[in-house]
Amino acid sequence: MSKNNMSTLGKADIESAKSAIKTYEASAKSEFETLQNELQNLTASEFKGAAAEGYMVFFANKIKPVLTDNLTDSAESLTVVLQKMLDDIKTSLLDTVDNKLGEQNQNL
Repeated sequence: MSKNNMSTLGKADIESAKSAIKTYEASAKSEFETLQNELQNLTASEFKGAAAEGYMVFFANKIKPVLTDNLTDSAESLTVVLQKMLDDIKTSLLDTVDNKLGEQNQNL
């Protein structure tokens, strides 16, 4: 990825980053489902009363949105924004010709 102390970014790097985002998203969903199942099992058997109810409200209002909506669901979610940023980098920087480079080549 570097040559002569210069860092370069290629299409493979963009695809690798997009793949890492998908892996992160899948891991977060899996961890959320595990956490949700554990909480349901706990509140169904051992954890009851006002504390349990308060925690369920906290889970629904604070934890669930972070691991679901904010991660994947809306147009402003983390993964959607990152995917768009990577697409923009690819389109703007990797799929275009640098006009200054063309001028420099002509003036050699």
